[in-house]
Amino acid sequence: MSIINHRGPIGIDDHFSLLEPDFTDPPLDVTAFLYHGTDVTPGPRGISATDSSVEIERHFSQQVAMGTTQISQRISPVEFADLFHNTQVDYFNPRTGMANSVTIDVHIYNNNGIPERRANMAEKSALVSSVRRELRRADGLGLIDVEESHKVQIAHCFFGKGNPDEFRVTLMHALRYNRATPANLQRYCDRNAKLGVDCSGFVNTYFKRIGKISIDKHINEYERGTLRSAEDEIRDLDVLIWQGGSSRHIAVIDHVIPGSNPLRMVVVESSGSKGGLATSKYTVRSVSGQIFRVHRGGPGRGTSRVKIAQV
Repeated sequence: MSIINHRGPIGIDDHFSLLEPDFTDPPLDVTAFLYHGTDVTPGPRGISATDSSVEIERHFSQQVAMGTTQISQRISPVEFADLFHNTQVDYFNPRTGMANSVTIDVHIYNNNGIPERRANMAEKSALVSSVRRELRRADGLGLIDVEESHKVQIAHCFFGKGNPDEFRVTLMHALRYNRATPANLQRYCDRNAKLGVDCSGFVNTYFKRIGKISIDKHINEYERGTLRSAEDEIRDLDVLIWQGGSSRHIAVIDHVIPGSNPLRMVVVESSGSKGGLATSKYTVRSVSGQIFRVHRGGPGRGTSRVKIAQV
């Protein structure tokens, strides 16, 4: 049995099996998989990196920090979240003999500890089983779009730890093995497979993408970084780590809004209370020692106690 460490958002290290070697291959859907390229409706777009209020502030923030002649080309948290919201899944249309694609919004909060999320494990097993069976039938011959590593990538996505490329692979296999059609792939993603990311899943995949970390980190490990103790110490790409309560939460600062008083910042997070992967504006209300009291924008939102750490 292949085991990996699950570093979940609740601060508790558990373990889960990526692949169950003893399960029986479930049958694929018997309904014929017919592609209707002209009927495909792309999934809803998420928060776009070109959103005026967020992008202009982020762009200006970079200019202030780096100078107008040297703007970083590194992907921002907002831009990285947009890759989830606009996951392009390619497929082959056998009726037309042409390639096509559908855009899917991977956006829900997926924590495997939430009871309703556990129902997606049967779907994970079905996809992994199908990949395993096709590789076995190939008997060592190369296959197009099917690799041994895809089994692990699929598992990452079903446990809320996948990156945008892994979600693309997982959804591609959902089409390949008739688990969904292009026309209902968004519903499959949200309702059948319940694919999404949890808070640490997003933060870890982001920092791995930009080369800040090489392996997943637990929330407690982020908290052991350099902690901020004043508003003027807070920087872009710092993380917010929630304090108190029975569960843990982490988010990443896209950018501090220049000239804001009280200090405001654009934060990207995947949260059940936010309905999944979202971008918000936070305001610092007060600071005591290394504990910041912050208010998340929006009606009815209260304040939270967080630590802010450099990564």
